[in-house]
Amino acid sequence: GKPLSGVKLIAKQVEPIKGYERFETKTGSDGTFRFDKLYPFSGYILIPTSGSWKTNERKKIQTTGDEKTIKLSLAVRFTRANGVVTDTKTGLMWAAHDNGKKINWPNAEAYCQTYKGGGFNDWRLPTKGELVALYKAGIRDHRDNQIIGLSACCPWASKTRGSKAVHFHFDAGDLCWGGQSCTDGTRALPVRGDKGTNLSLLLKTFTGPISTAIRINGGKERFLSLSCVLKKNRLN
Repeated sequence: GKPLSGVKLIAKQVEPIKGYERFETKTGSDGTFRFDKLYPFSGYILIPTSGSWKTNERKKIQTTGDEKTIKLSLAVRFTRANGVVTDTKTGLMWAAHDNGKKINWPNAEAYCQTYKGGGFNDWRLPTKGELVALYKAGIRDHRDNQIIGLSACCPWASKTRGSKAVHFHFDAGDLCWGGQSCTDGTRALPVRGDKGTNLSLLLKTFTGPISTAIRINGGKERFLSLSCVLKKNRLN
């Protein structure tokens, strides 16, 4: 994702010890930040804050006895504006919401091909690999998803086999084959961009990022991804 610079990070110790209970830092231009002199064998809660947006995102980290410095990165994975969600890692653009009602595969294909979201006219049905990658990037249960509005579990994919077509079940994390006439929980979710853009890289490097909505002034939203890398450094 795109680096998020100038963000204030607070580290609060889970079980406070005087002199080690709270640390603050800010992200640099590359989105990275670091905390020094954290207490060994201790849990900390990381809290990102900003004057221009709010988030309920939290991340717990655990120090060991071998490091006093923890270096992390903060990046924007998804951005949303004008009804379009952009995945900054793959370059794909997604409709911010699905079609909102039951739909079979032929009508889903037609819906995507005629969709005009964001002023673009080259939308299409996503491939099954793109839907899987979206799930791996943190788009999960349609009832509690802040990134892309899914009104039901199962957007159609472009792949067909005779009279059948595949959809992806975002609640269960599975690809499912069914008749193209099926409308049970199926939806149309338009996407645009080159098919397969960086998907192999995305699938290989996925480690379960935490994604959440960060509301920006003016109605724009960003989505936060926190990843942690420990840098070893002896306490003495």
